[in-house]
Amino acid sequence: MRQTVIPKSDQLSSDDLIGRSLTIKITKVTGDTENAQQPVVFHYEGDNGKPYKPCKTMRRLIIHAWKHETKNYAGRSMTLYCDPEVQFGGMKVGGIRISHMSDIASDFTIALTSSKAKKKAVTVQRLNVAATASPPPPAASEDTLKAGAEASGKGVVAYTEWLASLSPEVKATIKVNHAAWSKVAKEFDAAQPKTEEKMDEEFSV
Repeated sequence: MRQTVIPKSDQLSSDDLIGRSLTIKITKVTGDTENAQQPVVFHYEGDNGKPYKPCKTMRRLIIHAWKHETKNYAGRSMTLYCDPEVQFGGMKVGGIRISHMSDIASDFTIALTSSKAKKKAVTVQRLNVAATASPPPPAASEDTLKAGAEASGKGVVAYTEWLASLSPEVKATIKVNHAAWSKVAKEFDAAQPKTEEKMDEEFSV
């Protein structure tokens, strides 16, 4: 369902976050001088050409948490969500807000302008980056490890054929072994007599 309602836009919008939150890891921060309302652009891993352009309220929050130097933001993470109470032109239109941030000592609360002459207390929690990281791939089974070692010991052709027989899920479990097994297979082939030498051996008297 989510794929059918993705807004067509050149940036992340609050509609993209309806019914979910999104934790992003920043890759770089650039400027957009042609956009007076959103002059700062946060690019992040997997943004698919739709970077996050924080509004002035969130820029103030980010400065409070991470200071002014945007060159230091790369590698840091934050969790974004859609706040349906955000108003624009007197109407509730929803907006992107930040709930968690990495690289802060502890949770904090800051009073930010929510509308003219009004401020609202906003709490940001410390983001545990380790907890949000992708889990490591499952370990290969003993049978798979045994089969891989045996196949590589028979040369490149045998090892390649064995690799081709594996499902993508099983292949993911032996990535850490591939370099070593590939080396074994190549060394095996290199140690074999050349074809001409084998032929001469067959007809030797």
